[in-house]
Amino acid sequence: MQAGIGHDGGFAASPSANGMRFAGGAGTGPDDHGDFPWEACDASSLTLWRPAPGAVVVLPAYLTLTYDYPLLVSLADCEDRHQECPEWLAAVSERNYVALSLEPRLLGTAPAWTGQSALTLGMQRYRSLLRVVDGVVPIHSTRRYVVGYGDGWERAVQWFLLRPEWFSGVIVVEPRSCEPVALRCNAASVQGRPLLWLSQPKSPTSMEGAALIALQALGLNLQAETASEAPEIADRINRWLMSQIPTAIV
Repeated sequence: MQAGIGHDGGFAASPSANGMRFAGGAGTGPDDHGDFPWEACDASSLTLWRPAPGAVVVLPAYLTLTYDYPLLVSLADCEDRHQECPEWLAAVSERNYVALSLEPRLLGTAPAWTGQSALTLGMQRYRSLLRVVDGVVPIHSTRRYVVGYGDGWERAVQWFLLRPEWFSGVIVVEPRSCEPVALRCNAASVQGRPLLWLSQPKSPTSMEGAALIALQALGLNLQAETASEAPEIADRINRWLMSQIPTAIV
């Protein structure tokens, strides 16, 4: 069955075992049965799988189905960021993680802090898609992180605050538009939970400082760092993720 988006925002997909034979990057489009096979990634030894329109799963090199992989949920702020997800994951690690990237159009168009309905719709789409992915690729149940880039940082943080049981932590990369925010969450449920904040090495704006203060006030275990080049950002993310292994939620 070909994948698609339902009227309620849910994904309809049938990733049968038929698609598994493409692991290794043999196909580039729907096969004779209408399933979406896995594709080779030109930039690295990673493999791409498109389980539904607007969504891409980036699979690690030497994928083994007996190991539960940590999941990085990438919420891009623009189409270019979405397209760059395979290269980004390859820089972080080609073997350690699975990434799920959603096109911005699937996440809703309203501002993250004020568009509750749009925010919820994007979250519903993610959960529907996760069920499809988790039925094919082994995903670790307690090592799932939501990642927000640029303007997408707000959405990633709000997803985490609204449903902290879905994620082990949140990663913010090169945040922009750090306007005053009204955080909505159950503060007790996010106490001590990890958040990595990676910004450009510049003087922080007053609005960025206010956002960090607001997040710290919730009791999050906030680690704020600066990084300017893509390899440095990728290395910081990988090191931070590896440091979370002993404290993964159980």
